[in-house]
Amino acid sequence: MEESIRQKQVGRLVQKDLSDIIQRHPEWFGNAFVTVAVVRMTRDLVIARVYLSTIIENVPREAFLKRVNENNKSIRQELARRVRNQLRVVPQLQFYMDDAQQEFDKIEKILSGLDIPPMSTEESNSEDDY
Repeated sequence: MEESIRQKQVGRLVQKDLSDIIQRHPEWFGNAFVTVAVVRMTRDLVIARVYLSTIIENVPREAFLKRVNENNKSIRQELARRVRNQLRVVPQLQFYMDDAQQEFDKIEKILSGLDIPPMSTEESNSEDDY
């Protein structure tokens, strides 16, 4: 299902404010480099699914998410302080890890491992005919 315009607007608002909260309170996120990849709102705007992207050395993703969820109440309170004049209801936050970077790294590794022979001059001339 495609998101409505309002869902996208609220998602962008929450994403922007959460990004600022991350910068001001890195201790809530284990002092890791964290970015808010995307925020998806439910149709009723009550739940915000927040996808986080992070660079963590030697820390399991589950431990990172546990740390973030332990601070969920504080994060939501700070978000409420920021959006109280724009939103009637402050959405509940559900945090997930964004897998896009891991997928990109996996594809990059596969592609770099391919042995593709260089094109011969005959093949390159035949392609110019099109």
